[in-house]
Amino acid sequence: MPRRLVLPTAVVVAALVGLLWWSPWDPALPGDVRRAVDRAAAVPGVVAVEAEAWDDDLAAGGVDVTVRLDPGLDPDAAQDAADAAAAALDGSRSPTPRAVQVTVVVGGSDGPVDAPVRLSSVEDGAVALAYRLRAAGATAVDDVSVTVPHAADLPTAAGLVVDADLFTSPATLRTGDGSVVYDAGLVPRATTATLLADLAARPAVTSVAFTWNQGAPSRLAVTATSADAAADVAAWLTGQDEESVVTPAVAEITVAGDDPVHAWVAGLEPAVVVPHTVPLPDDVEAWPADHAAPDCAGDDLSLALGAPDAAAGQRYLAVLAENTSGRACALDGVPRITYLDADDEPQDDVRTVAASDGVVPGRVVVPPGERAMATLQWGAMSTANDPDVTVALDVVAVDGADAVRLVPQVPAGAGAAGPTTLDVLDGAEVRVSPWVQGASGWATP
Repeated sequence: MPRRLVLPTAVVVAALVGLLWWSPWDPALPGDVRRAVDRAAAVPGVVAVEAEAWDDDLAAGGVDVTVRLDPGLDPDAAQDAADAAAAALDGSRSPTPRAVQVTVVVGGSDGPVDAPVRLSSVEDGAVALAYRLRAAGATAVDDVSVTVPHAADLPTAAGLVVDADLFTSPATLRTGDGSVVYDAGLVPRATTATLLADLAARPAVTSVAFTWNQGAPSRLAVTATSADAAADVAAWLTGQDEESVVTPAVAEITVAGDDPVHAWVAGLEPAVVVPHTVPLPDDVEAWPADHAAPDCAGDDLSLALGAPDAAAGQRYLAVLAENTSGRACALDGVPRITYLDADDEPQDDVRTVAASDGVVPGRVVVPPGERAMATLQWGAMSTANDPDVTVALDVVAVDGADAVRLVPQVPAGAGAAGPTTLDVLDGAEVRVSPWVQGASGWATP
């Protein structure tokens, strides 16, 4: 049974609504901000509202608005109050809307912060989840992580995060002393959290760190007190149930002064990868393989984007290339893509990796009028602090072709139709497939 941390009854929830804009030459709080503060203060469950100009950055025209919520609210009521306060403040954010940043603290404004919670948005149930995590003993929560007092508390925290089903969940769980860290990458798994809690409870284990990887084996770093203990831990890990990690995870157990011991958790070793092209679905008939068809040139192709999609913390997008040449032509390779922000600047350090292990390009002969496609996949990235999101892609379909500027679009009938943005930010990793025969299941313009 996980231990519970009894928290002080004085709880303060503060919503910091950053970057509220007004004329930079006026150092006083603008009237629309004062009126918005009054509206937020009238929300049931709100204890107090404070607003302060950024004296050191008046050129940016920033104001911090702090909303303090009743500590006695239940999680859903706290979420409702935070949502209502944010909505009341939203009208003052002009001419450029900015994200709401939430901060939850324990203790009064002048007292100690015993269980800080710092979130970049009140939306999507994040405040309710923070309250539930705190009630279960969490000592800190932010956008990407949850801190708990003991390793035995990890499974409970993981279960609460899973049950919340947020669009972007805190993906790292850790103990307050840093001896156990679970970096789940997307959404924590209660079974993996239980494995780590049980591992940390072994008397000869001093630290545990699990890092989930999508395209390669996950990593489990363990430190033990002796070589015999390391061997025992390796045997124990090998005998665990496959559900504890689902995908291959290699453990490295280290002991000071000795060589590390390695083991595959649950005996799950990765399969040997054989290079292969992208297979077609069973119900799709392959286009004719015309060996005499010339390579497609840039002028032979009309490029477009499919509709962006999302699931389980991942983002998906298809790049489509229609053969407009009037004759068959062949594609063989991977499109080169540059991700541009609103200032027409490329995102920094975006890394392109293979769509999946072993996938290699293959020659695809595109009949006239048909579309080939390349798929993009990347992990969700937080846009709450208003980073420079991607507004357009420059796509080079084949060697020697000019880049074609493509703007992501939400199609009619799918909500707010029109141009949209992508959370491909600085430092993103994007999986890009080779050109393949177009198939159903990808939304097209």
